[in-house]
Amino acid sequence: MGVNGAGQHIPDPDTLGYADPTDAAEPKWRVPVTIIENLVDRPLLDAELPADDEKFQYLHRALRTATIPIGREAFEFIVDMAGGIAESQEIALLSPDDVAKIQEFENLNAGRTPIITETHSRRIERGSIGRWVKRQQGYRCQICSALGCFPIAFEDRNGVGFAEAHHVIPVSEGRAGSLSHLNIMVLCPNHHRQAHHGRFEINRDEPDHWQITLDGNSIRVDKAPPPV
Repeated sequence: MGVNGAGQHIPDPDTLGYADPTDAAEPKWRVPVTIIENLVDRPLLDAELPADDEKFQYLHRALRTATIPIGREAFEFIVDMAGGIAESQEIALLSPDDVAKIQEFENLNAGRTPIITETHSRRIERGSIGRWVKRQQGYRCQICSALGCFPIAFEDRNGVGFAEAHHVIPVSEGRAGSLSHLNIMVLCPNHHRQAHHGRFEINRDEPDHWQITLDGNSIRVDKAPPPV
C-alpha cells in the first residue's frame, strides 16, 4: 500500500473491518492509503528471500506484534520482487485535457531533483539467433520491404543498418520454439512498436512465412531460411 495523504487524528469513516463498528468512532491517528499491488494470487514466499541476511530477520521470524519493522533495503528488495511500484494515482489519473491540472503538476515538480534508484530485474537470454536473422535479412525491415518503402531505419555508428528482432511468440511466455529463427521477424523500430501496440495481427503462421494484417492491409512476411 502507498500513503497518499497526511495523518489526521480522526475517527475511521469505514467501519467494515471492525468486529464492533462502534470502535471506529474512536479518534486515532490515521492516514489515507492506496493499494498499489495485490499479491494474493502470486504471493512472495519466505524461501525467495535471502536466508542469511539480518535485514530480513523479522520476515523470516515475525514478531508477535501488529506491525513488523523492515528496513529500506529489504523493502526495496521486496518491491522489486513484486514487479515494482506502479505510477502514483496522481500521475496515472492526470488527464491530458485538464490543462490547469497539468500546469499545477508542472509547477509542483519543475524544481525536483531526479531520484536515481537501483532495481533487481530479470533478463531473458535470447541468444544470438536474432542477430543472425537480422544479418540474413540485411538489417532491412521486412514490413517496409513488403510495402515498397525504404527498409533501413538508419545506420548505427559503425555504418550498419539498425533493425530489431521481433519474436512473434513472445519469449516471455517461455514456450518451446520461441527462440527459433522461424519465430523472428526483422523490423524497423517503428514497425516493431506497431507489432506490439498497433493494428497488427498474425492471420496465418505457415512453415515458410507469416500472413499478417497491418492497418487493414494483408501482407506476406517470409521467414528466414535455416542456418547453414
